[in-house]
Amino acid sequence: LQPHTCGSSCDAVLPCGHRCMELCHVGPHAPCSRTVEVDCYCGLETTTVRCGGNSSGGFGCGGECGALLNCRRHNCQKPCHPLPPTIATASTTTTTTTSSGSSDPHFCTLLMSKTCRCGGSIVENCHCGGEVPTCKTKCGHLLDCRVHRCDTICCPHSTTTGESGSGAAAVARDSGHRCSIFGAARSCSCGKQTFPAGEIPCSEKVAPCGNTCEKLLPCGKHRCYRKCGQPCGECVESESMKC
Repeated sequence: LQPHTCGSSCDAVLPCGHRCMELCHVGPHAPCSRTVEVDCYCGLETTTVRCGGNSSGGFGCGGECGALLNCRRHNCQKPCHPLPPTIATASTTTTTTTSSGSSDPHFCTLLMSKTCRCGGSIVENCHCGGEVPTCKTKCGHLLDCRVHRCDTICCPHSTTTGESGSGAAAVARDSGHRCSIFGAARSCSCGKQTFPAGEIPCSEKVAPCGNTCEKLLPCGKHRCYRKCGQPCGECVESESMKC
């Protein structure tokens, strides 16, 4: 017997979950010597290997991967390869929607033509699994206020019709063409008088309320003494200072 050993089976639980089959020993455990079945990376083949603590490692079978790519249209044609946990095999679907091929082995790199986000242009040589491309065209669609126009570049709502007619404003609102001024509550310059959204047309300025402004001046100590709507300017108050 080795010094400090009893001669019985070690039977300690190894990191892989199996028990040590060696006799009682000093020092670290030997790699697990049990045999286990391991699936290949794509899940189509199984083989028997020595556990060694790495029974979940998988192996490459050499066949075609076949997993659905992130575009959800094409299948992976690479040889069987390791997969991130969120990627499914050929018999299921993938949950990965990464737009960059640098971190996703199932990013579809097939080049194709795509319609831009607003639908007004065709962009060539786009990755199938990439994001929807954008053009440089300004939308120009009339907003629900019927005064301003959308200035979004490659606006996804720009193909919506309804530029005229009694229901045009409702169409603009439903399509996402909302005026940020018309659709929000507004107030006078000093903030003491407020108006609900849509009460004052966005083409009109809110009239001064006639009260003293009382906004905090840049000095952080005094407040504006001028009427609402007049520029506050710099603080004109005087105070004593120590040398």
